[in-house]
Amino acid sequence: MATGESGCASLLAGDERIPWDSDKPYYPPHIYLDNRAYFITAGTFDRRPLLATDDAKSVLREELRSAVEQVGIELVAWVILDNHYHVLVHIKSKEQVVRFTRRLHSITAIRLNRLHAQPGRRVWRNYWDYCPRNEKDFYRVLNYIHINPAKHGVLSEPIGLGTRSDGMIRLSGTDAMGLHERLLGYTYSSYASYVRQHGHEGMAALWRDYPIPDAWQGDEF
Repeated sequence: MATGESGCASLLAGDERIPWDSDKPYYPPHIYLDNRAYFITAGTFDRRPLLATDDAKSVLREELRSAVEQVGIELVAWVILDNHYHVLVHIKSKEQVVRFTRRLHSITAIRLNRLHAQPGRRVWRNYWDYCPRNEKDFYRVLNYIHINPAKHGVLSEPIGLGTRSDGMIRLSGTDAMGLHERLLGYTYSSYASYVRQHGHEGMAALWRDYPIPDAWQGDEF
C-alpha cells in the first residue's frame, strides 16, 4: 500500500472533487512520473454500454490481469462497470503507464468488437489519470473504486449511499454491513479479494477512517 506523500502535483485544485476537464473529454493531460500510485479511469467512446454483459466484462477483466502481468505493474484495486473502468496501480517507471493502457485498450477493443461482431468500431475514448497525493488520498481512491457498483446502481440489490453534514460519506453499522454484502456479490471488482485479506472489520475500518467526499458521487463517471 502506498503511504506518505506521493510527490505528484495536485490535480484537485484545492477542493474535494475528482478533476475532469469537460472541454477535453477525449484528451485529458496525462501525468508521467516514476514509482507512483496511479488512479486510471477510461470510458467507452460516447459512453456506450459496451461492457454491459458478463461476457464483455469478463473480457476486460481477463485482459486487465494479463496487461498487469505483461507490463510488470502492481494492481492494487479495480472495478469494471457498464461503460468504464477504474484501476489503482503502482508503477515503477512512467513508461509502464503508457504500455499498460495501450496494451489493455488495443487488445480489449479487438476482442470486444469480435464479441459484438462490429469490426473497426471505436471502443475507448482515451484515459484519465491521477496520482494520489498522500495516504489519506490513496485510501479514499481505493474506497471510491470499491463503492462504484453502488454509485452506478449495478448491484443485485441497490443500496443508497448516505452522507453526513460535513459532506463526507461514512459507512458504519447496518449501512456498512448492507453495502458490504452487496459488494461481495459483484464479481467485477477487487472488493472480495480485499475482504479475504482483511476481513469485514478491516474493510469497515477503511470506510470509517477514509470516508470519500460526497461530491465524488457527481463525477463524470
